Amino acid sequence: DYDKIYGKKHNVLIISSEYKDGKIYMLTLNRIMGKKSLTPFAYESKFCCYDLKKNKLTDLGELPDEITDGASLVYYKKNFYISVFQPITSIVGKGDLMMGKNCKYQLALGTDFTVTPSNATISSLLNTFVFKSSDETAVTVNSEGVLDSKISDNAGKSSNIQMRTRNSDVTTYTTVRTVTVKAWHSKCVASTCTSATAMKSGDIATQSNTIVIDKGKVIDLRFEYSTAGSYTDLNSGSYVATDYDSGIINNVTNLYIGSTGTALQIVGNSTGTTTITITYQTSDAFFQGTYNVKVI
Repeated sequence: DYDKIYGKKHNVLIISSEYKDGKIYMLTLNRIMGKKSLTPFAYESKFCCYDLKKNKLTDLGELPDEITDGASLVYYKKNFYISVFQPITSIVGKGDLMMGKNCKYQLALGTDFTVTPSNATISSLLNTFVFKSSDETAVTVNSEGVLDSKISDNAGKSSNIQMRTRNSDVTTYTTVRTVTVKAWHSKCVASTCTSATAMKSGDIATQSNTIVIDKGKVIDLRFEYSTAGSYTDLNSGSYVATDYDSGIINNVTNLYIGSTGTALQIVGNSTGTTTITITYQTSDAFFQGTYNVKVI
C-alpha cells in the first residue's frame, strides 16, 4: 500500500498518529529519493488512514507545500501539527552597550545579537535561549532577556551579557553585549517658559520631581550621562515619547537643534498633570525615564 501511495522510492516517517473507530490516522513526512534537482533532498507530506478491519491504507490528501532542507513549515491538518525546525549553529553579539542607571532593556534579535543560519527557528527568547550576567552587581538579566540596571551603587560598573541556546545546539555561552551603566539625568536645553516655577534652560529634571511647563510654552529636554562627574550630551540618536496625555502636552517631537544635536520638544497644551516616558536609543546606548509633568 505504501508503494501505491508514495511510489517505490520513498522513506516514510510517521510524524503523528491517532486511533479512532478502528482506523489509524497518520501524518507522515516522506523523503523523496528520486528528485535530484532539490538539494540536498526533498520531502512531501501525506495524511493517510489505515483501516485495521480492511487492512487497507488510504491516501487522504497531500499537504500543499513541499519542504526542502533548510526551510521551515508549520501546517495544521485534521488536528495534526507538523513543524520542521532549523537548528542554530552560532550566536554573534553586537558589542558594547551604554545603559542608563535604573533602566530596563529588552535584548532583541538583530539589534543585540544575530544567529547562524539567519532562518534558524526561534520561537521566543524565553523558550530558545539561556541568559546570564557576568556581574549582577552591575546589571541583571532575566529568562526573557530583559536587562535591569536598577541596582544601588552600580554606576560605572560593567557586565558581559552572555547567552546560549536552551537545547544542545549551542552549549557555550557567547557575550552578546558588554553593558556599562551610567549615571544620568535630563536637562532642559531650551525653554520659552516665564513663570517662576516653570522649567528654564539649564534646569535638571529627575524622575522624582515634577517638570513644570507654562501653558502654550515650549521646553526642549536632552539626556546627559556622567563619566567621573563630567556630563556628556546624548544628542546623536532620536528621542521617543510615549504614555502621556496629549490633551495636556502636545507637539512632543524629536528635534535637531542647530549644531547641538537632538532633543525632545514638549509643548504645554492645557493645564493639568500627566506622566511621560522618554526613551533614547542608538545601536550602542539605551536610556529611558518616566517623568511627572504639570502644565500651569
